[in-house]
Amino acid sequence: MKNLYTLLYALSLILINPWGGSRGEIWTQPKVFVVLLIVLSNLSFLWEERKLLTFSRQWKVCLILWGVFLTVGAISTLNSPFPERSFWKTKWETAGCTGC
Repeated sequence: MKNLYTLLYALSLILINPWGGSRGEIWTQPKVFVVLLIVLSNLSFLWEERKLLTFSRQWKVCLILWGVFLTVGAISTLNSPFPERSFWKTKWETAGCTGC
């Protein structure tokens, strides 16, 4: 198990896609994919031990505070002048013009 985590964390730092068309496809997408693999592997380990899990009051408070933090961030991004840059592709990226 330790070797799997070592491999995944190393790949999250060094993995690139040399055939990518844009900078995001070359550098970002492979790293996001590896982080997704890390999350899915952690969730699968938790699912196997789900009967043994107990959540403390502090854990629940932290969950609520993280939810509030992420909600405030999403609201502020949606109210910004260019929210589509944070959540969705812009019309310039889909047209292939990244420096416009």
